[in-house]
Amino acid sequence: MEKVSDAPQVVRTGRYQLWELGTSSGQQQLINQVVRVAIPSTLSVTVTVKDALMHLLAGTGYHLCDGVPPDLANQPLPLTHRNLGPASLQEALQVLAGPAWVLQQDPRRREVCFRARVPAHVGTIEIAAPTRPTDTTAAHLNAEESAATQAHQARMKANVKSGSEKQESE
Repeated sequence: MEKVSDAPQVVRTGRYQLWELGTSSGQQQLINQVVRVAIPSTLSVTVTVKDALMHLLAGTGYHLCDGVPPDLANQPLPLTHRNLGPASLQEALQVLAGPAWVLQQDPRRREVCFRARVPAHVGTIEIAAPTRPTDTTAAHLNAEESAATQAHQARMKANVKSGSEKQESE
């Protein structure tokens, strides 16, 4: 019987250097390649998400589709997204777009695009303004505060009175 080796196949390229034969996951599937985003500070302050996506895709073999939705493309890029990674290309693209968008890729055309996860009006989140107490609530709170203050003052007077009675009895 012939024993199959689990050791990786390597080739010697120098006296002390060995290279493993084969291709990485990112080389086999371009969307899995490891990327790092560093938007240069020389770009204007108002970098858009589309600018960042195009910068990220440069050199990856992919390009951005023509139909990028304007409500994604024209958004200003958050400062926190100016430096990303290392991450897979797929993950970096999704982070730049945000959770409201679904990444669509066409590996044959090496094209990426985005579609809305839900219609814009359904996915909006309303943040309620802080409520102010009504006049009756405020009056009730004032009455409670007043009662608590009066009770505290009464206890203080009682303590003072009992303290003075102790002094007189001594």
